Amino acid sequence: MPRRLFSSEAALFTPSFIAICCANLLFFIAGFMLVPVLPIYLLDDLHASKSTVGAILSTYMLGSLVMRPVSGFLVDQFQRKPLFLLCAVLCVIIYFTLTQEDDGLTREQRKAEKARIKAAKAAARHH
Repeated sequence: MPRRLFSSEAALFTPSFIAICCANLLFFIAGFMLVPVLPIYLLDDLHASKSTVGAILSTYMLGSLVMRPVSGFLVDQFQRKPLFLLCAVLCVIIYFTLTQEDDGLTREQRKAEKARIKAAKAAARHH
C-alpha cells in the first residue's frame, strides 16, 4: 500500500520540517537581500566608486562559493542541529553588526558634528 503524503507513516511535512524550511527561507532572504541593497548603500552613503562596489560584490560571491564546500564538509563531520544553531547565532551576530551605524568619525569629530548641528538649529530658531 503506497504511503500518503500527509499520513503519520510518511511524516514528511512535520512541524520540525516546516520550521527548518522557514528558517532556511529566512536565511536565504537575509543573505541575498545584501546583493541588491549593498551597492546602493555603498554608492549613496559611503560614496564608494563603482569599481569598489564591483570588487566588494565579487568578494561576497567568491566567499559564498568557497564556503559552500567547507560547509558541506562541516555538516558531514558534525551533528547537524548544533552546527545549524551555531551558524544561526553567528549569522544573527554578523547581521546585527552590519546594521549598526558607524560613520567612521572619531569621538572628537562626532562631538564637533553634534555641536555644529546644535548651533545650526539654534541659529535657525533665532531667525
